[in-house]
Amino acid sequence: MSIRYERDGQTGYLLIDRPDRRNAMSLEMWQAIPDLLDQAMQEDELRVLVVKAAAGELLRWR
Repeated sequence: MSIRYERDGQTGYLLIDRPDRRNAMSLEMWQAIPDLLDQAMQEDELRVLVVKAAAGELLRWR
């Protein structure tokens, strides 16, 4: 899969990492978002959640 959750201090990141497709979201990636958000919501110290590309453009919409 090409989307993951990471945390650095009080900041969480949903990282989209599919540079070969210019970070276009696949159905599998969209379906993974609820579980990743649940994971982030379990972090009591989390204050902000940022959606960003691991590299390159953020998203390419079809």
